[in-house]
Amino acid sequence: MKNRLKMDILIEKLLFWTELESSSCTKSNFDLSKRIVEIMEKYTLILKENDINCSVHFDASEESLVSVDKEGIDVVLDNLVTNAIKYSNGKRIDITSTGVADSVKFTIANGVGGVEKIIWIVCGDLIMY
Repeated sequence: MKNRLKMDILIEKLLFWTELESSSCTKSNFDLSKRIVEIMEKYTLILKENDINCSVHFDASEESLVSVDKEGIDVVLDNLVTNAIKYSNGKRIDITSTGVADSVKFTIANGVGGVEKIIWIVCGDLIMY
Protein backbone atom coordinates (compact mmCIF):
# COMPACT_ATOMS: atom_id res chain seq x y z
CA MET A 1 0.00 0.00 0.00
CA LYS A 2 2.83 2.38 0.90
CA ASN A 3 4.63 1.68 -2.40
CA ARG A 4 1.42 2.26 -4.33
CA LEU A 5 0.99 5.66 -2.69
CA LYS A 6 4.59 6.57 -3.55
CA MET A 7 4.04 5.47 -7.15
CA ASP A 8 0.82 7.52 -7.36
CA ILE A 9 2.65 10.60 -6.09
CA LEU A 10 5.52 10.06 -8.54
CA ILE A 11 3.15 9.69 -11.50
CA GLU A 12 1.22 12.76 -10.40
CA LYS A 13 4.44 14.80 -10.28
CA LEU A 14 5.60 13.56 -13.67
CA LEU A 15 2.25 14.42 -15.27
CA PHE A 16 2.31 17.83 -13.60
CA TRP A 17 5.80 18.71 -14.87
CA THR A 18 5.04 17.35 -18.35
CA GLU A 19 1.95 19.54 -18.57
CA LEU A 20 3.82 22.58 -17.29
CA GLU A 21 6.80 22.15 -19.63
CA SER A 22 4.72 21.36 -22.72
CA SER A 23 2.64 24.52 -22.56
CA SER A 24 3.84 27.66 -24.30
CA CYS A 25 5.03 30.37 -21.97
CA THR A 26 3.40 33.78 -22.26
CA LYS A 27 4.21 36.11 -19.39
CA SER A 28 1.61 38.55 -18.15
CA ASN A 29 1.35 40.89 -15.18
CA PHE A 30 -1.21 40.09 -12.48
CA ASP A 31 -1.76 40.18 -8.72
CA LEU A 32 -0.84 36.75 -7.35
CA SER A 33 -2.85 37.20 -4.14
CA LYS A 34 -6.04 37.94 -6.07
CA ARG A 35 -5.35 34.99 -8.38
CA ILE A 36 -4.99 32.69 -5.35
CA VAL A 37 -8.40 33.82 -4.09
CA GLU A 38 -9.94 33.16 -7.54
CA ILE A 39 -8.39 29.69 -7.69
CA MET A 40 -9.52 28.83 -4.16
CA GLU A 41 -13.14 29.64 -5.03
CA LYS A 42 -13.37 26.51 -7.18
CA TYR A 43 -12.32 24.35 -4.21
CA THR A 44 -15.01 25.67 -1.83
CA LEU A 45 -17.30 22.65 -2.21
CA ILE A 46 -14.47 20.10 -1.90
CA LEU A 47 -13.17 21.81 1.24
CA LYS A 48 -16.67 21.85 2.74
CA GLU A 49 -17.31 18.17 1.87
CA ASN A 50 -14.02 17.17 3.52
CA ASP A 51 -14.57 19.47 6.51
CA ILE A 52 -11.30 21.28 5.84
CA ASN A 53 -10.89 24.87 7.01
CA CYS A 54 -8.83 26.93 4.57
CA SER A 55 -7.36 30.33 5.43
CA VAL A 56 -5.82 32.62 2.82
CA HIS A 57 -3.61 35.37 4.23
CA PHE A 58 -2.26 38.38 2.36
CA ASP A 59 -2.09 42.14 2.80
CA ALA A 60 -5.07 43.43 0.82
CA SER A 61 -3.61 46.94 0.82
CA GLU A 62 -0.55 45.79 -1.15
CA GLU A 63 -0.50 44.22 -4.59
CA SER A 64 1.55 41.08 -5.12
CA LEU A 65 2.33 41.82 -8.74
CA VAL A 66 4.13 39.13 -10.69
CA SER A 67 5.11 38.79 -14.33
CA VAL A 68 4.89 35.07 -15.12
CA ASP A 69 2.99 32.68 -17.34
CA LYS A 70 -0.53 32.80 -15.85
CA GLU A 71 -1.51 29.34 -17.11
CA GLY A 72 1.71 27.88 -15.73
CA ILE A 73 1.22 29.41 -12.29
CA ASP A 74 -2.39 28.19 -12.32
CA VAL A 75 -1.12 24.63 -12.92
CA VAL A 76 1.35 24.98 -10.05
CA LEU A 77 -1.22 26.47 -7.65
CA ASP A 78 -3.89 23.90 -8.57
CA ASN A 79 -1.39 21.10 -7.99
CA LEU A 80 -0.35 22.45 -4.59
CA VAL A 81 -3.94 23.01 -3.47
CA THR A 82 -5.18 19.59 -4.58
CA ASN A 83 -2.22 17.91 -2.87
CA ALA A 84 -2.84 19.92 0.30
CA ILE A 85 -6.48 18.79 0.28
CA LYS A 86 -5.66 15.18 -0.59
CA TYR A 87 -3.00 14.75 2.09
CA SER A 88 -4.49 16.98 4.79
CA ASN A 89 -5.02 15.22 8.08
CA GLY A 90 -5.22 18.28 10.28
CA LYS A 91 -8.41 19.50 8.58
CA ARG A 92 -6.73 22.86 8.07
CA ILE A 93 -4.92 24.49 5.15
CA ASP A 94 -3.10 27.82 5.49
CA ILE A 95 -2.11 29.79 2.41
CA THR A 96 0.01 32.93 2.61
CA SER A 97 1.17 35.35 -0.06
CA THR A 98 3.76 37.96 0.89
CA GLY A 99 5.54 40.58 -1.18
CA VAL A 100 9.24 40.83 -0.39
CA ALA A 101 11.25 43.45 -2.34
CA ASP A 102 11.05 42.45 -6.02
CA SER A 103 9.63 39.01 -5.27
CA VAL A 104 6.50 37.29 -3.98
CA LYS A 105 6.52 34.38 -1.53
CA PHE A 106 3.64 31.91 -1.61
CA THR A 107 3.33 29.33 1.16
CA ILE A 108 0.82 26.51 1.58
CA ALA A 109 0.71 24.25 4.65
CA ASN A 110 -1.79 21.51 5.44
CA GLY A 111 -0.84 20.50 8.96
CA VAL A 112 1.01 17.31 7.97
CA GLY A 113 4.06 17.19 10.19
CA GLY A 114 4.92 20.84 9.71
CA VAL A 115 5.49 20.32 5.98
CA GLU A 116 4.80 23.30 3.80
CA LYS A 117 5.41 24.10 0.17
CA ILE A 118 7.00 27.42 -0.71
CA ILE A 119 7.11 29.17 -4.07
CA TRP A 120 9.18 32.28 -4.70
CA ILE A 121 8.56 34.35 -7.79
CA VAL A 122 11.65 36.48 -8.26
CA CYS A 123 11.91 38.81 -11.26
CA GLY A 124 9.48 36.63 -13.23
CA ASP A 125 11.19 33.32 -12.41
CA LEU A 126 9.40 30.60 -10.48
CA ILE A 127 11.42 28.89 -7.72
CA MET A 128 9.85 26.03 -5.72
CA TYR A 129 10.93 24.50 -2.38
